This record gives sequence, structure tokens and C-alpha cells, in this order.
Amino acid sequence: MPRVVPSQVVAFIDKSYGAAPQGGFGSLDFNNGPTVEAITTLVEQIPMELIALNAEDFSTFTASVAAMKYWVARWKSSGNVGQLDKVRGYQQQHALGLLRGVLVKCPDEAPAANITGLEFIGDEPYRNQLRTDISAAYSAERNGEWKAATVLGGSIVEALLLWALQQENAQLVSAAATAAQQGGMQITPADPLERWNLNQYIEVALRMDVIGANTATQAQLTKDFRNLIHPGRAVRLRQECNRATALTALAGVEHVVNDLG
Repeated sequence: MPRVVPSQVVAFIDKSYGAAPQGGFGSLDFNNGPTVEAITTLVEQIPMELIALNAEDFSTFTASVAAMKYWVARWKSSGNVGQLDKVRGYQQQHALGLLRGVLVKCPDEAPAANITGLEFIGDEPYRNQLRTDISAAYSAERNGEWKAATVLGGSIVEALLLWALQQENAQLVSAAATAAQQGGMQITPADPLERWNLNQYIEVALRMDVIGANTATQAQLTKDFRNLIHPGRAVRLRQECNRATALTALAGVEHVVNDLG
């Protein structure tokens, strides 16, 4: 099932009635039942982490949706017995207008509640962005979007290892990179960390005991599958992104998070 986000519901309302219809939304009778029900059905499919509202706005959200569902049920049972209009306690404000007003405040991306907190990352905006990316990767896997989950999982592993190495002593990182270079890895220790690739992050992080051997192995698998985004490689190996590659990438994320945490 496609992921429903707040902006999608706002767009549906606008398509059905207009963002600011002349004269307001007016009193909607039972002929509007299918459209109103479609709106409430879409709202119910929005992940709760995206309903990021303060207490007052959440009350408005709840009241407007309840009013819409109430009239849909009445119309279904009794026909044209009343009209959807203003909501008690919100003078001169239509239920659809109230709902649209709070939905435009909601984000389309946010970390799911069950996503690991990454508390070891002190930079809150960066931590939240990574949590959002992890949530999106898991969502892609659930929706069968194998390539998206595989590639995003690999990018998260790369971002986490880059962050981890940035927290280490620069001289020790350079020494580990030099050792990796002497061991045959193509790496320039003097290059800024941001210019390294995932394979180099994995090797240096392993040499510094930032991650363990099992995590390094899983991260390498993540790296290899992430490379399937390049058509030439996919043709050579006769492989493509699938559920296995997606789960491998997500396992790589979990291994790295566990080690860093």
C-alpha cells in the first residue's frame, strides 16, 4: 500500500473543493459523502509520526475528522438528513477548512516511533535526519521498493561511519588510513574524510575498533548491494535489487548502530 502523507490529503481536498473555495466550503449534503469519506480514509492512513501537532492543533484535527466521520455515517444510515458544516467550538470554521489548516503544518517525513533513537549522536538536527532516513528505508522495504531500501540503507551506513570517524582523533584516523594504504587499499590518508568512500570508512573504522568484524562484514555486503544501482555492474553480476538486498542493507544499518551505540 502506498505511503500516505499529509500533503497528499491536502492536495486531494484542494482538487475536490479548492484550497479556498469562494464562499468557503459551504454546507455539504449527502451527495458529498463519498468524497468526505475518501478524505477521512486517507487521513487514517497517515502514519502517526507525521501528525506532528501541538495539543491545540491535535484537538482541532481530531474534532474535524470526527465531524466528517459522523456525517458520513449518518448519510449512510439515513440519507440526506443533515449537512457537514461548522464544528462546535470553532465558530465560523468549516470542518474541511479546519482539517486542511492543521494538515499543512504536518511534515511529509519524520522518523517512525519504533526507529532507534541514535542518542549517541549529539547533533539533534543531524540525528533526526538520520532517523528519518532509517524510517524511510524501512518504509521502502515494507512497500516492496527494493532499490530504494537498498540504496538508502547503504547511504545511512556511510553517513554513520563518516560521523563516527569524525568523532575520533584525526591523527589516529590518519594512522589507520595509512595502515590500510600499506595493506593494499586505495586510499589517500591526507584527503578529507568527506572524500572517502564507504569501503574506506569500513576498513578504517574496523582498524580503529569503531566497529567489530561482524559489522564490517555486514557493511561490506551492504556496500556491494548498494553498487547495484550502477547498471553496468548489475549486468556483469546478473544481480538486481530485491528483498534480500534490501534486508541486507537494513541489517548493515542495525549492525553499525549497535556498534556505535
